[in-house]
Amino acid sequence: MYAIRSALDQIVGADELIDAAVRALVEGADSPSLPILAGLLRREEDQAQELFRAVTNELDLAPALPMDLAGMRWQLIHWLCESIVDGRAKPEVAGDSIGDFWDQMGYPESLRPFVAWVSEWNDWDPSWDVERDHYRQLIVVEAKALLNVPWPPTQVNRTDL
Repeated sequence: MYAIRSALDQIVGADELIDAAVRALVEGADSPSLPILAGLLRREEDQAQELFRAVTNELDLAPALPMDLAGMRWQLIHWLCESIVDGRAKPEVAGDSIGDFWDQMGYPESLRPFVAWVSEWNDWDPSWDVERDHYRQLIVVEAKALLNVPWPPTQVNRTDL
């Protein structure tokens, strides 16, 4: 998710990037720049953004982005859906990012279910008659369905999914 935010020129704090690098190393990821990023000291934090871009490139973490903003957002949504379906991303986390795009893109109907299911995931209470994981599965179902329609799905009706 940090790679996507960075690709959209959103600022991600150096402390977050360093922490992500440490977690990636613990999980077994490896690239030439990753241990350097993970080992940065506070006085070296100004190097974090550049090192993170290097890690992103070395590990191929973000999709190639088109020049137009709408096209870029749709490509990132497609990539997030693929990441949900193949298990590279937690459905509730990637679904939340898709919800951010829903806002930025003028609320396309095809993305509305992600907003609904992520909201239910976030608001879930143990007293509900449904397990919390049910909403995670619904996000996965929506991602699969969205990947099976013509792209970009700007005018997709719910009956098409």
